[in-house]
Amino acid sequence: MLKSKVIYESEINEHIKVIYPCFELRNIVEYFFEIKTESNLITPFSIIALPNMNIVASVNLTDKSQTLKVDRKLGIKDTTCDKLCGSLTDAITIIHAPGTHEFAVKFKPGVLYPFLKDDIPYLLDSYRPLNNYIDNTIIEELKSSFNSNSQLIVTHNSSPSRRRRGKIVPTF
Repeated sequence: MLKSKVIYESEINEHIKVIYPCFELRNIVEYFFEIKTESNLITPFSIIALPNMNIVASVNLTDKSQTLKVDRKLGIKDTTCDKLCGSLTDAITIIHAPGTHEFAVKFKPGVLYPFLKDDIPYLLDSYRPLNNYIDNTIIEELKSSFNSNSQLIVTHNSSPSRRRRGKIVPTF
């Protein structure tokens, strides 16, 4: 049986890493997160996304990545793609299949609204392909640089001397 739960940012979880933004991005980005499930998982990993006013941009980092959105009203929908997700008016369950590796940016409420004003109604409780907003070559470049760069940054910024009140301190 598939069990879902709300995972709060402060909780430690083997499938989700949450990284808080540096000082310069704190007014724009709520946090960054990475979801990674092992290929040999027996059951998919699922979480409950609560209603919120945030917009999330996410990219799949492997070809094996697969996500499904379970909505009480609309049923199950395959949402496997690089995407920009809109605000939620109801809680939904998101299922991550074994082998999924995804990186996402959760933006502060309202910061992208001026840039997306025409699409906001379409993004509500939904998503749009990220390449509607960012050129695909840039998305692919970000994906290819993710593994080497992110691990170095996370390792460096996560050292005890760099942490302050649970936030990641910028490196200069």
